[in-house]
Amino acid sequence: MIFKILKNNRSYNFILIFVLIVLLGFHSFFKPEEWYFFNGENQMVLYDLFLHWVESNTLIKGLFPIVFIFLISLLLLRLNALFPVIQEKTFLIPNIFVIILGGFVFLHTIHPVYFGVFFLLFSLNRIFSACTIDSGGLSCAFDAGFYIGVGSLFYFPLIFYFFVVWAGLFKIHGKLHGRYFILSMIGTLFPWLMVFSYYFLTDTLEALNHVLYESFYTSASYPGIKINYYIYIGFLLLLTVVSGFSLLSHINSQKVVTRKYYGILFWIFIVSIALFILVPSVSGEILVIMAIPLSFLFSNFMISIKKEIFGDIILLLFLGQIIWIQIIV
Repeated sequence: MIFKILKNNRSYNFILIFVLIVLLGFHSFFKPEEWYFFNGENQMVLYDLFLHWVESNTLIKGLFPIVFIFLISLLLLRLNALFPVIQEKTFLIPNIFVIILGGFVFLHTIHPVYFGVFFLLFSLNRIFSACTIDSGGLSCAFDAGFYIGVGSLFYFPLIFYFFVVWAGLFKIHGKLHGRYFILSMIGTLFPWLMVFSYYFLTDTLEALNHVLYESFYTSASYPGIKINYYIYIGFLLLLTVVSGFSLLSHINSQKVVTRKYYGILFWIFIVSIALFILVPSVSGEILVIMAIPLSFLFSNFMISIKKEIFGDIILLLFLGQIIWIQIIV
């Protein structure tokens, strides 16, 4: 029953998404979570401007994760509508995204990664566009890189997702043409060129370099991780493995363009894992980005199951753990 409601492609699901976000994020609404920022993490150029605007407003701090997760959910819905990764029209993808994040209460707060995800989805839109058009691929390459560049001015580690742009263009064309490589690089660097020019002209370039150094090399940690989170992550890993094998079992029957979409989403997942392991400053916030490919993967698996009762069981396992986490936290 729950699965059928969340899967339906009905207009009431727009309201349902927002209600689900509020219910799973009520903890942050009444008492916003505090993220333990290290030096540089909350000082990126554009995010610092935003933070100065909202830092004294408790209401905005509480509403921020709710509003932003809702907007990101709508972008996921639009992405699958324009480029059907899952052939069936469904609201399950944004609902699964919301549910995944519902279990990570420490992420129900203001954090630059949400801006990063916002621009990553715009970039993903342009990469997917290059899969479906015969001309204009060059503009897609530039735009995809540009959105990564702008997003990294909020959340610095997003800059490394330009590898996803390259991997996506390679996946589409079978090889990475020099023009696509150069234009995607120019697009990524263009916002940074503007920023460096400003800091150079105002003789504050050293301050920017210091923020960038700390944003990469400072070791990040979150002291609030408890055993219930590890159990929840274990559940996600198990579901990832099962869903992955399910996808592989019928991937060859999918359209060529659909296989390309999954390949690009796979690279987002791989880059996220690599950043968590290799970049000292990346910590639990990367789960927000990883939730993007997982939302598509889990949704595909649940829709492919013939009996809806199994979809209900998976959702109940999700919700049960989230309630347990919310109570303990």
